[in-house]
Amino acid sequence: MHHHLKNAQTINSDQSTFLDENSQLLENKPEDRFRESLRAFLVENMRNDILFGKEYILESLKRLDINIFDDYGDLYFIEVKWVGLSVHSEGNKIGTKYDHDDINPAAINQSLKYIRELVEKDQTIKIGYLAVFDAREQDLKDTFTNFDLSSIDNENQKYYTNFKKIGFRVKTFTPN
Repeated sequence: MHHHLKNAQTINSDQSTFLDENSQLLENKPEDRFRESLRAFLVENMRNDILFGKEYILESLKRLDINIFDDYGDLYFIEVKWVGLSVHSEGNKIGTKYDHDDINPAAINQSLKYIRELVEKDQTIKIGYLAVFDAREQDLKDTFTNFDLSSIDNENQKYYTNFKKIGFRVKTFTPN
């Protein structure tokens, strides 16, 4: 990417400086990698009788990233999000940037809407998790910091008790 940006005269730094300045730059579509890594970790580390699913489709055609059914048929789901900066799909420029506001309250409300839809369709939902992978350059406060309950849509307020946010700090590295 540095070579391309340098040739396009978009940047004028050397490769070492570019890598230092973009040390947390993620590959394109990092959510897919985070979701599959988390799913593989859970499958490997949870009881054998737990059933895992991938991309559960709701009636609204929205999808749950990871779904888990316990012995009683109760559902737990994990919605995966990330914050930081990624490479564009063309691979020749900086692409997508997600920050605090994309999570708080946007992704929280999204998760609560999923919980509401499941409850309204008589699915026993135990917990809906929002897993946020934080790959921002700066060591900033968690994306749940300063969350205000009043930012939840009125129709989703009662489902907040079935919601949990978990976070992962991501540190990237450049292989030699």
